[in-house]
Amino acid sequence: MCDFIHRFQTDAEFFLKCLVAGGALIAFAIGLLQYRKAQLWKRKEFLGTEIKVFLADTIVRNALLLIDWGSRRIPLDPKLSRNRWTRVTRDMQIRALRPHTLNTSKKAIAAGKIQKFSYIEALIRDTYDEFLNGLERLNAFVESGLFSAQELEPYVRYWFRDMTSSNEPIEDIKWRLALLAYIQFYDFVGVQRLFKNFVGDISVGGSTWQTLHKFDPILASKLEKVCNSAR
Repeated sequence: MCDFIHRFQTDAEFFLKCLVAGGALIAFAIGLLQYRKAQLWKRKEFLGTEIKVFLADTIVRNALLLIDWGSRRIPLDPKLSRNRWTRVTRDMQIRALRPHTLNTSKKAIAAGKIQKFSYIEALIRDTYDEFLNGLERLNAFVESGLFSAQELEPYVRYWFRDMTSSNEPIEDIKWRLALLAYIQFYDFVGVQRLFKNFVGDISVGGSTWQTLHKFDPILASKLEKVCNSAR
């Protein structure tokens, strides 16, 4: 009888300890789940804030207009009234995005001179620089783990595809070649790494470049030469 009572007490204590341990494990699991949900919410909140600030920038909005439209009046100079906004075409963008060494004639180089871009071309370059610097910042956040490329994708998918698509007309293809060469020539390497998460390699000579190259091999080869000479 004493053995039975002792065994019962021992089993009861063991059972009670199991209940306590099980309860602690469940509490830990619930706490861990709540922590992960809170962290996920913080990441999404941080991403949302960064995207909101990025897209609220007037210059970035102008860059998105440049990307989205082949011809449109854009307020590149905030000092000008609406009726004086410049109509920017793809051809104007292509000229503006040329590497500065390509913009200078051999004669000018021999004379030690660098030909300047026009006022509008300089504004276009400044606009793209602001946009690309913003993408560099977003890539830094992705690489540091503050949010993932997959979480960022819905916000940038449309623009990234527009900047790398092989859809014609030919003016758009030339603009994309010029833009990708601009990104490489001026060392926006974070932008290149960011794009790789969504559309693949956008470096000069990479897979996206090769797809676009066949539409205008003369322009593509000229841009390749100047980009390779800068390395």
